[in-house]
Amino acid sequence: MALALLTFSPTLADDKNTGEALLKRCKSVEKIGKQGVVLDRIETSDLMYCLGYFNGFMGMYYNTVMLDNFKTTPYCVPQGANWKPLAKIVVDYSEKHPELLNQPAEAITAMALSERFPCSNEESQ
Repeated sequence: MALALLTFSPTLADDKNTGEALLKRCKSVEKIGKQGVVLDRIETSDLMYCLGYFNGFMGMYYNTVMLDNFKTTPYCVPQGANWKPLAKIVVDYSEKHPELLNQPAEAITAMALSERFPCSNEESQ
């Protein structure tokens, strides 16, 4: 089973949980929906990872928000936001800040979302 997974996605074998790895995995998000663009097997695999990453990240985020009513969150993502625009925000942020790419993927994601979706005073109190 593990061998099959590594065969399907060769990037899993040597990947690390850094901003650089997340950027590499999510960079093809810009191609989704463009007419005439066909993703290759690796791009498709990377985007499935990206989809899973953001679905998990936002699931954790919304559970936290529901528990503390925005009291401790550093960003306030609009309810109903889906993974594609969030991935694009993180890709854009990562490309603007290459010096941060060695940081954990979660840290880069939090920084990007904090910049794009700062909480108002009412939400963060």
